[in-house]
Amino acid sequence: MVAAQGAGSAALASLDLPKSFDELLLRRTEALAQKLTQNFADAGIDVDSKIALQVDSSGRIRTDGPQKERIEQFFRDNPEIAKEVRDVASLNTMKAAAEALRRYNEEMKSAHDKDSQSAVRDRYTTRSLRIQELSGSLTLEDGKLTSAAVEYADSLSPADDKARSRNQTDVLT
Repeated sequence: MVAAQGAGSAALASLDLPKSFDELLLRRTEALAQKLTQNFADAGIDVDSKIALQVDSSGRIRTDGPQKERIEQFFRDNPEIAKEVRDVASLNTMKAAAEALRRYNEEMKSAHDKDSQSAVRDRYTTRSLRIQELSGSLTLEDGKLTSAAVEYADSLSPADDKARSRNQTDVLT
């Protein structure tokens, strides 16, 4: 019995499991990018130009441009790949929302009066609405898949906030 448990533990230890949500998301996003690039190329879809994908409110994957019909038909013909796009888009939106919440909590710690707290809440609401608008928007370019929601959340770095604040102060003075 102990030997069997040891063998099971060794097998688990040899698995290359993600250690965090971010790592899991990165792996799934990269794997989907590779799958889309290969499958699109096999289907005669030009992967040398940027392809913007949007998961609509009914879960269909939409795009624009000269390859619109071919790409949308590809997803209708490949529901398992369409599901993976929806899943990865959703997970990326979750990551962006978590970043907005993390920023809210961080900013609320230094908001010591009602006006400051109100401003933090307003920023969080604005950020959350923007993330919701961007949810489901993915771009495949140069074999890389990116999420508009995550790119937006990543742009909310403290350095960017300070730069925006300086620019606003410069305009005011």
